[in-house]
Amino acid sequence: MKTILLILLLTITPQLYAKFYIQHSVGYESYSEDLENTKFGFVNNYLFVGSSIGGAQKFYFGQSLYMHSFTFHADATNTGTLSITEIGPRFIYFLNDRMTWNFSFAWHPYAKGKRVLTTTTDSTDTTGSSMVATLAYQLPVSKTFYLGASLNYYAYTVIKDTTAAGAASEVTEKYTHIVPMFDLSFRFK
Repeated sequence: MKTILLILLLTITPQLYAKFYIQHSVGYESYSEDLENTKFGFVNNYLFVGSSIGGAQKFYFGQSLYMHSFTFHADATNTGTLSITEIGPRFIYFLNDRMTWNFSFAWHPYAKGKRVLTTTTDSTDTTGSSMVATLAYQLPVSKTFYLGASLNYYAYTVIKDTTAAGAASEVTEKYTHIVPMFDLSFRFK
């Protein structure tokens, strides 16, 4: 029995030779308008760790961690922040043979954050889920290091708010936006 397992392991192992992929994306977006004296800022940090699936090594699957924060300033008394941490699976598919263009989709069933408004004295914990769809281009700098840019469609749905006093309420709020990001990635076997 041990001999059969050893033979199977030796014949299957070359086909299981996966390529590993680590990517960090960073983005900042801001908006201001004078009519209402409103300012808005959005900071992104996105980390992906995964490996290739299949012999062509064009399809990757792994874990993503997305951390970001919104800031809002309407005036000196009406400001707020929303900071969110999200975790979930991400799929990446490379669209060409040079493996420079890719499309990815991430679903984050775990998305928790904290919302603070200056008009109230309490902060609110938010719970929800999100998804991110990305189109990216990555230019090879070396055999394993790539630099690039991506355009990301992001949607976060809040399903529950909990105040600092512990009062929970069911809500349905959705935040969506499209944000450009800079990407740094490492690919190795």
